[in-house]
Amino acid sequence: MAGSCLILLFVCVAAIYCQCPRYPKPVAFNVANSSVIQASLSQLDDYLKGVFQQEKFPGMMAVVVYDQETVWSKGYGSFNPFESSSPPLSPSNVVRIASITKTFTTMMLYQLRDAGKVSLDDPVVKYLPNFSIKNPDPTNRPITLRELASHTAGMPRETPPCDVYTVDNVLKVLSRMYVIHPPFVRPHYSNLGMAILGRAIEKATGGTYEAYVEENILPYIGMKLSGFNYTKLAPYVAVGTTTLNNGSHVPAPIDKDGFGAPSGGLFASGMDMGRYMSMLFRTSAKQVDEFLCYHIILFILSLLYVACLRVPLNLL
Repeated sequence: MAGSCLILLFVCVAAIYCQCPRYPKPVAFNVANSSVIQASLSQLDDYLKGVFQQEKFPGMMAVVVYDQETVWSKGYGSFNPFESSSPPLSPSNVVRIASITKTFTTMMLYQLRDAGKVSLDDPVVKYLPNFSIKNPDPTNRPITLRELASHTAGMPRETPPCDVYTVDNVLKVLSRMYVIHPPFVRPHYSNLGMAILGRAIEKATGGTYEAYVEENILPYIGMKLSGFNYTKLAPYVAVGTTTLNNGSHVPAPIDKDGFGAPSGGLFASGMDMGRYMSMLFRTSAKQVDEFLCYHIILFILSLLYVACLRVPLNLL
């Protein structure tokens, strides 16, 4: 041969968990007596006022926590922007937190894992036997709870249209659909996937997803004015708005979500969300409640890297 050629082909399939960057450990000090902090909070207030006015938001609330202490909170706008006599909006009022709900669904998953009731790598069909979606990939391996939680299952972004949004109806329609990409190849954000995750792991509890979060997560964080039951929280829920094409606003409809609650159905007050943030800042065993071990907090705050290059075997 006139020459030779050496071809090196690297096929990498890696799932690496890396903790988020470590920040300096908070040092205890009296926030109220700190001129630097107070000046910073005043600047923040001025900035938020500007954003509120420029964007013409009907209402906005903000909460600042330092470790386990709520150091500042404020509401902007009205509780009900359609009533001139409405009281001002307060961080003690309740709003729907939308996709932040997904973090509670993931927390539930880790709790059940530590209790030995589920494994992250359990296939979804273990809990939802009727779950299926077409996958043209040759491996066609089962989609797992881990993949749903990390948005790497290849699920479509939104729940498909159904006459009635029950688990059975959604799964029936889903069985005729295709994955966006093979599982655990790359991330693809999916409200549908998180909803299915919540409905799958609720089967391991003997109850509903909503009941589990309300009974086993919210109380231990101190989130007393939060939950999925809109009727119960209605007196505290601020009136949202929907912007029409002509720029005018109308009251936003209340979507009680049903099937999709695990992906975006939780209601919470601004102050409760401050308590949730403080929970994520707990850095010692003494600060962490028994319901959520510190290593789970680290896992929740970790990064998932997925790198995968699929090459047909006959090319090697």
